[in-house]
Amino acid sequence: KTDPLHFEEYGTAYRNFDIRETKASFTLVCELTREETSRRRNAELRVDILDAQGKAVFKERQKVGFENSGGSICFTTDCNLDNPHLWSVEDPYLYTVRLSLYNSGSLVDRVESPLGIRTAEFTSDRGFLLNGEPLKIKGFCIHQDDASLGAALPLRSMERKLQIFKEFGVNAIRCSHNPPAPEFLDLCDRMGFLVIDEAFDKWKSGYYAEYFDQWWQDDLMSMLLRDDCHPSIILWSIGNELQEAWNEDDEGVRRAEMLRDFVHDFDPTRPVNIACQNNHQGKFSEVADV
Repeated sequence: KTDPLHFEEYGTAYRNFDIRETKASFTLVCELTREETSRRRNAELRVDILDAQGKAVFKERQKVGFENSGGSICFTTDCNLDNPHLWSVEDPYLYTVRLSLYNSGSLVDRVESPLGIRTAEFTSDRGFLLNGEPLKIKGFCIHQDDASLGAALPLRSMERKLQIFKEFGVNAIRCSHNPPAPEFLDLCDRMGFLVIDEAFDKWKSGYYAEYFDQWWQDDLMSMLLRDDCHPSIILWSIGNELQEAWNEDDEGVRRAEMLRDFVHDFDPTRPVNIACQNNHQGKFSEVADV
């Protein structure tokens, strides 16, 4: 169904944010793929950033070239926005990044991603800062399912739950203990929730033990690629209640460092968290950034 010249699935990322009072800049990264069957002539990448009213506030046009008959290529674009409207839990303002790929003047692929302009920082003296201002994180750990409805939830069910949370004064969600439905993260972006996106329940204990060695990198990367553009996400969690924390040979410490470094290599902009069980003390808990 996809044109031989297309955007790679989840191939969009934002990096190197520099946010000032009157200007915001960042680097947009997108990955394109050209199959060998593609008859590319005059391919062009068009980048449009739209405000919440659909007005274009940034435009960029680039020619697309491949050195060989097929393969993938990454494009980077330096984006600058004047007088940016910041994203916050009280005012979850969203831009839209629209990427369009043209071949010989015809549109062959288009993807859109949310863009929330904000800074998020954990400090030792002022606590958590959102856009430079201290904010108390008041959150729930929630599972994907809604009681008897199961895990394949209607959108309205997820929205209703978050509306009730807002009434309670909740401003943050920890996804327990797996990546949530992407629609849930869309709602968190639009409704103003901070999110801890969590990859695993257990590592080499419990149901995932037989899959860990072969699949942890693919499964973790799938979450990072899919969810990277959501402004609501402030932390990547690499695990919950890990039995390895009690191993005397530091096996758990080495495993936690392995996952933490993997996340850092992909996304240096967000810190890594581990959901620690009772008495997870010392070297294991200190692997986490937060």
